[in-house]
Amino acid sequence: MRHELGRYPEIDELNYCADSGGLELLDEKIAEGTFDIDNILIARFEEKCSSATRLMKDEAHKRGNKRLKDAQIRGEKWLSSYTILKFKKS
Repeated sequence: MRHELGRYPEIDELNYCADSGGLELLDEKIAEGTFDIDNILIARFEEKCSSATRLMKDEAHKRGNKRLKDAQIRGEKWLSSYTILKFKKS
């Protein structure tokens, strides 16, 4: 989600700040996984369970919920993806 990416610093900026603060990057990994879109996930999104959904305008939230329900009907999976940075003090 574009608006979600705008909430967090870029990886290069994090690395620059860490380096400026005396940290050394040890490892950078992508952690990903998929799981079924079930009724529990849909209910959580309808309740605006995450900070990202709480920031959405109501109309966008409704459209997103519909897209999630349609994806469930098609049997699609939810992709969760994070970049994990591991630093140590230099």
